[in-house]
Amino acid sequence: QAAIESMPDGPEKEAARARVAKQEAALEAKQQALSKGGPGAVEEAEIAGEQSLLDAEMQEMDSMPEGEEKERAKERLARKQADLNRRHEEVEKVAAEKSAAATKKAALEDEQAAIESMPDGPEKEAARAQVAKQEAALEAKQQALSKGGPGAVEEAEIAGEQSLLDAEMHEVESMPEGEEKERALKRLARKQADLNRRHEELEKVAAEKSTAATKKAALE
Repeated sequence: QAAIESMPDGPEKEAARARVAKQEAALEAKQQALSKGGPGAVEEAEIAGEQSLLDAEMQEMDSMPEGEEKERAKERLARKQADLNRRHEEVEKVAAEKSAAATKKAALEDEQAAIESMPDGPEKEAARAQVAKQEAALEAKQQALSKGGPGAVEEAEIAGEQSLLDAEMHEVESMPEGEEKERALKRLARKQADLNRRHEELEKVAAEKSTAATKKAALE
């Protein structure tokens, strides 16, 4: 800013002032978003900064004379806005899931404490095992959520279900050979196939989104 003020007056100086003002507004928007903290604060700050710059572009576009160039600019900015809206919704979804996971973790800890006050025996061991499975599934979900990105919520659901399925598989493998074990193995194999299919679909969608984003950036 100081360097700009030392420039001679004229259109170049005014354009430089305008660029710096836009950058300052974007930075302020990012800082405000970061100050709120909480899950997804960094991602929300990035979106807030980009939204500020996009608002400035939109204002400049509104002052353009009517015509094809303005229409093209409108379409380009509308695509940018739709992308920012989608990213904001994804961040909100992940933040809500993280909050729900934290609540469930606290509930499981309370349940674990209650189990420890039970008299020793098979019932207590079974309850311990049940909570241990739920805790492992929750941890798997939280790890998937921490990665963020498109499809993070869906990937977290699959990770949690996979953890529970792995625990079931472990129990089935310890069963004695026979028809009951075979039926259980077939049931779990169907579950595994369904989880694999859902995971592959998510990866396919994520790859398509990445390709579309790359193509859009090239067009712009």
